Amino acid sequence: MDELSMKDIRALIAAGQPCKKRVTRGLYICLPKRGRPYYFVRYTLHGRRREMTLGHADLFTRSEAIKLRDEALKLVALGHDPIAERRRTADNKLSTVDGLFNDWFEAHRRSVKRPELAASLYLRDVGPHLGSMSLQQVRPVDVRHVCRRIADSGRRPSANKALSLMQRLFRHGIKLGLIDSSPAEAFTIADAGGPTPSRKRALSAPELRQVLKAMREDESFGRENFLAVALLLVTCVRKNELLQARWSEFDLQAGEWALPAERSKTGAAIRIPLPPQAVEWLSELHYRAMGSPFVLPNRQSSTSRHVSESTLNKALSALFKADNLKGIDRFTVHDLRRTGRTLLGELNVPPHIAERCLNHVQPGMAGIYDRHDYYSERREALQKLAALISPMVNGDNVVEFPTVRKT
Repeated sequence: MDELSMKDIRALIAAGQPCKKRVTRGLYICLPKRGRPYYFVRYTLHGRRREMTLGHADLFTRSEAIKLRDEALKLVALGHDPIAERRRTADNKLSTVDGLFNDWFEAHRRSVKRPELAASLYLRDVGPHLGSMSLQQVRPVDVRHVCRRIADSGRRPSANKALSLMQRLFRHGIKLGLIDSSPAEAFTIADAGGPTPSRKRALSAPELRQVLKAMREDESFGRENFLAVALLLVTCVRKNELLQARWSEFDLQAGEWALPAERSKTGAAIRIPLPPQAVEWLSELHYRAMGSPFVLPNRQSSTSRHVSESTLNKALSALFKADNLKGIDRFTVHDLRRTGRTLLGELNVPPHIAERCLNHVQPGMAGIYDRHDYYSERREALQKLAALISPMVNGDNVVEFPTVRKT
């Protein structure tokens, strides 16, 4: 029977058609109608056929999946059920904070708006200090220690988020009967990072011209990062909505991006009109993606995952450190979204259209009763924005790339 190579698997995922396919002996891949593709192992024990999920197919390679299959089949050869062994191991791991987080994450990843951010925050700031501790060992002073370390590093908003995460985590432990009280519950934002004022930074057109020129001419910034910045400016989407985007969401012939509900911060799907300039930049990214299902694949990994959420921020920080943005006050990648909104106002785009371009929910009764998506008005607004920004982006280095049809 034919086997699927890693190239075959990527093509299968890119096609997006629901199916189950054999990868190699005992190992299969499933593309469900809803949700992400996953690997599973099929085995027979005591005359009964069983299937055990191994994990999402975009998290590890074919060879890594085969190793997991081998581990499962070794247990079967010894007469043990891999599913029962997994449950037993999971129960033992629940005694630590790491185990509690893993259980909470699996139980809530569909209800948390940005599960990848919660995982990143835990792995970076909470897990290294509390992860190996038993649930009974953790005291309020340990929670305070975590919050203070983050706040003292200058990341006050992250300290507040870490406190909120720990509170949700220990409530989960109470719900499971693992602990009687939460060591984080008595703390407030004032005990963590404190109230943080809303950011107001937006780049002026002259600043933006200087910034884009520096990004374009600095080879270390990277062409993919530069095109991502250009797309953030002319589409006004949120950073992670672009970084996690898949080619299957795009119809470049029609100039449209169908952002699915599960990746939209509002929880509702939206059609985003793409200006011709954005289509050109996306066509180049498609060429550079080399068959990856992601618009911006992770260039530091052999897997097909998307680029890290911190990549653009790190590249921007490097520009400042290299003193390549002289005279420009510090800004973040998220400030580009505010910049796009400000420029829409300067282009005389009506406020309610500009807000819909940012996929903001209208407040009050207008949000309840006005269900029109203003698609044609948004297309006209974003085309005006692209006409203003594209000369700053392209400079004298315009490269033609063939467009790609929706996959």
